[in-house]
Amino acid sequence: HFGVGVDYGTTNASVGILLGLSAEPKPRLVLLDEWRYDPATVQSRLTDAQISAGLREWVGGTKSPRVEWVFVDPAAASLKVQLHADGVRNVVNAENDVSYGIRTVASLLGTKSLVVSDACPGFITEVTGYSWDPKATASGQDKPLKVADHSLDAARYVVASTETLWRPLLPALAA
Repeated sequence: HFGVGVDYGTTNASVGILLGLSAEPKPRLVLLDEWRYDPATVQSRLTDAQISAGLREWVGGTKSPRVEWVFVDPAAASLKVQLHADGVRNVVNAENDVSYGIRTVASLLGTKSLVVSDACPGFITEVTGYSWDPKATASGQDKPLKVADHSLDAARYVVASTETLWRPLLPALAA
């Protein structure tokens, strides 16, 4: 497994997405599993300590015995401090070039080089509603609307942040 991407929220959903690689004959990236806590659906917010505990329990309970890297939204300073305080030492800032990350994930999905497990319902729900901000587009910018994109952001973080690890393993994409 390449790692976990984490999108952090207190009012919005907090999400972790686990990225791995399928076996031969054709290696593909796989979004394997998802941890999600959405305060809007349960009417209760979590503290950073509770989010950290939820993520750590989920990672320990996934099919992966160990996650090598945890890529967290660079703006989530308080969560990164909490994870470190809780003994998680493999936390790094996620690659956060939004346009590049979106293009990479879209290209991988379009070529079926990235597949999504049904254990990622948040991603599956959000991916169909992803759209670009028409005001930004009118001014010549590529900028997504920030609506229902928490699982998408977590996936973008882990895919873009691990590209140097998976790109050599997917020869069809290396060109």
